[in-house]
Amino acid sequence: MRGRNASALRKRFRILACALALGLTPLSLAPASHTRLTAAIRLYYNLSMPANMLTALWRSCRVTFPPLWRVARQVFHEAAGAMFIIFAAYGVLAAWRQWKTRPVLWIVGFAVVYALMMTIFGLVSFRRARRVR
Repeated sequence: MRGRNASALRKRFRILACALALGLTPLSLAPASHTRLTAAIRLYYNLSMPANMLTALWRSCRVTFPPLWRVARQVFHEAAGAMFIIFAAYGVLAAWRQWKTRPVLWIVGFAVVYALMMTIFGLVSFRRARRVR
């Protein structure tokens, strides 16, 4: 007997879900003998719900913001690393151009040191992006 009632109840819930998806109200669908079924589906609202809503919002912020902050920090480190690598490429290009046109040793050395420094900064920034927790 329980199996028959459970399958009939599941069938009623499926019909009710389809009707709700179409925009029909539960009270307009069910006959008077099924008021217990429709009463369980009605929405409940009281005046203390806005206060509970703030508590729920605060809890959801405490759960949501740490992963968002971690992703933002990771993207920041990756973007900074990419910019440092671009600066390093510009330094290598400047050193090569200086060496080909008029080789002044201290300017070429300065450009090479600059490119090396930017490369190290870029690699360290990418490494930090991987270690963000």
